[in-house]
Amino acid sequence: MQFDLLVLSPHADDAAFSVGGRLAEAARAGQRIGLLTVCRSATWQQFADGQSRAAEDVAWAERLGLVLLPPVIDDAPLREPRYASGRRLMEWIDPTHPVMVKLLDHFASIDAPRVLAPLGIGEHVDHQLVHWAARHLRGRQVEYYEDSPYVLMPGLREARLQNLGAARDGRPAHVAAMRAWTATPLVQAQSPILRPFVAWALCQSLRRRLDPVDDHTTAWSAREHATELDDRLAAIACYPTQWPLFYPSLDAWRERLATPERYWTCTGRPSKTQ
Repeated sequence: MQFDLLVLSPHADDAAFSVGGRLAEAARAGQRIGLLTVCRSATWQQFADGQSRAAEDVAWAERLGLVLLPPVIDDAPLREPRYASGRRLMEWIDPTHPVMVKLLDHFASIDAPRVLAPLGIGEHVDHQLVHWAARHLRGRQVEYYEDSPYVLMPGLREARLQNLGAARDGRPAHVAAMRAWTATPLVQAQSPILRPFVAWALCQSLRRRLDPVDDHTTAWSAREHATELDDRLAAIACYPTQWPLFYPSLDAWRERLATPERYWTCTGRPSKTQ
C-alpha cells in the first residue's frame, strides 16, 4: 500500500495531539496518509479500555480520511513486566533495544516517501522506541514532531534535545515542570501523598544526565509549520478518554496550543546502531 505520508503514533492520540493541524491540512490537499498507531493492547486498561481507545483512533481517521494501519506491538506495561507499575515508563531506552529490529522492519515495509515520527519529548519508553526505529529508516524524508502534551510542560523539550545531543546547555530546573504536571487532572486524580511522586516520575528526562547518544556527525534543525488552531482542537476532541487527563477543557488546551507545530530533522546516523 502506497502513501504520500506515513505518520507514526506511539499510542492512540499521540499523533492527534501533536500533528492534528498538519494532517488536517494535508488531507484537504488530497494527500494519501497512513496512520500507524504502533502500540495498542486490547487488554490494557489504564485510563481507558483498549476498545475505547481504538474507537477514538477510528473516529479521527474517518474524520480526515486517513488509512488506519494495524498496531505492531503491545503497550509497554504488557510487553515488559518492568513497566507494569508505571514507575519506569520514562526510563532511558538504548537505541539497540531488541524490539527495534521488529519496528524498523515494519516501518520500512510501508511505502511512503515522507514520514512523521515522534521526537520523544518526555521520553516515554514507547515514544523513544518509535523515535529510534524511525532514525534508522533510509531513503525517506523523516521529520520528528514534538510530542504533545509533553512539549507543553516547561523544560521537557530542552531536556530531550540535550539528551539527544542536539543541545549542550540550558537544561532548566525541574520545579516548573513538576508544578505543571501536578496541576493536570491526571496527577490530581492520585492521592495527595502520591502526587509529588507521580509528577517526579514524569520529569525523569529533566533529571537525566547522560553522555549524548549522538555524536558530532549528527546535526539537528527545526522548522515551524503554521496550522489552524481549530484543526488541532478538532483532532484532540476525537479522543475524549484522553484529553481530559491533561487539561480540564478544550479551551484550556487551546490556550496552550497557540503556537505553530514544530518539526525537527537530523542528518547523520546515531552513534549507537543495531
